[in-house]
Amino acid sequence: MKRTQEKKRYDRLSFKTLDRQFQQEAIDGLSCSPLEAKALTEIVKEVYF
Repeated sequence: MKRTQEKKRYDRLSFKTLDRQFQQEAIDGLSCSPLEAKALTEIVKEVYF
């Protein structure tokens, strides 16, 4: 049971890290504002997941 919870936690954190990395790339590479980068991340998640 403990391992399952740890794996789920790890999976959630890895997605959060990827989301944050994508947002930072949008901010730096596309000159988006943080709000725009977050919206872009949500749109990409809807389309590809």
